[in-house]
Amino acid sequence: MNLQDLEDAVHENNVEQKTIDLVQDAESNFRGDLKFTKDELGSHIYEIGICLDIYNPSMVKDVEILKNLKCVLEEIYNSMK
Repeated sequence: MNLQDLEDAVHENNVEQKTIDLVQDAESNFRGDLKFTKDELGSHIYEIGICLDIYNPSMVKDVEILKNLKCVLEEIYNSMK
């Protein structure tokens, strides 16, 4: 799964606005052709983690999308020097 797949999933499912914002921000700020710092990426990962902590587990699609987004961004983060 990649950032574009996650953005498509957001539009195909009825998810919360915060989930939409997090995915769209990640797609627009952390694509491979853009420059960004580890701190910027780490901050976004941290924000996703907070949302996962407070989201109601019954919001299955939101939780699934955010977990996938966190994994994708962590892979990018770990591949940075």
